[in-house]
Amino acid sequence: MMWMAEYYVAAVMLLALCVYLLTGGADFGSGILDLLCAGPRASKQRQLISKTLAPVWEANHVWLILIIILLFVCFPSVFSTVSIVLHIPITIMLVGITLRGAAFIFRTHDLDTTHVQRRWNLLFAIGSIITPFMLGVCLGAVASGNLPTEPYLGGSFYDYFIGPWLQRFPMMIGSLTLLLCAFLSSLYLTPRAHNEELKQDFRHRAFGFAILIALAAFITLYTAKSDAPLIYNQLLYQTWSLGFQVVMAFIAVSVFIALFLKQDLLAKLTGMAQAVCMISGWALAQFPYLIVDSHTILQSAASPSILIPVLI
Repeated sequence: MMWMAEYYVAAVMLLALCVYLLTGGADFGSGILDLLCAGPRASKQRQLISKTLAPVWEANHVWLILIIILLFVCFPSVFSTVSIVLHIPITIMLVGITLRGAAFIFRTHDLDTTHVQRRWNLLFAIGSIITPFMLGVCLGAVASGNLPTEPYLGGSFYDYFIGPWLQRFPMMIGSLTLLLCAFLSSLYLTPRAHNEELKQDFRHRAFGFAILIALAAFITLYTAKSDAPLIYNQLLYQTWSLGFQVVMAFIAVSVFIALFLKQDLLAKLTGMAQAVCMISGWALAQFPYLIVDSHTILQSAASPSILIPVLI
């Protein structure tokens, strides 16, 4: 029963989300790092970021598009609920994607003066911050079990369209997603730097973001105890939980060791593994729900006559 078409589609969506974080998420992280560029090598840091982003800067959104299309076709009731109840954070996220892309291309071709470039740098950073943050907020709201299941019938606008996501747990997931993107970007940029001083700048940033991720993860788990009890109980009290926590701890420590030893490739690979484990842990904790407490994978899926051709 576990290997039904519904679960295969859900697995593809999870895989696409992992790839989107490892590619597009790191692109957003570059915008965050762009805002933090400082010191005598600030211009060189921004040059490295721009050079790294140039070949792929918006192409990685194809993975997000894949997730949206699969949700729309294969789990229409989930798509309907999410796109209506969470339309405010989703709209902000889309504005951030557009703002970020426009700022990146305009700063490349606009006047090379300080005040002009500062304006585009700021817009690029703002777009890079609000997009992954709002994506994380949406994921946190879905996992919290607070999304309304009844159609909007003229009740409180706040309770239906704002309250489900403007809470502690979704905000913490948004912050965790933001930190993870900046962390991945730091790891990706380190081996691309052309001198040791520039490499060390990004190593320091990766080390700092790794510490912040650890702190944010503990705070998020503590928040989940009251705000997302299913996630909390699954991550701590299931048969697979202990093994998962041990693996996560091993990978996190490996990242710190690799950064300390200046093993940039190893730090990059272990950082990627850490990001994938965090997303996979969320998916395992939420299973079998797509929207906690209201929409399971099986109950919300389209018919096999739709799912099987989509898989093929």
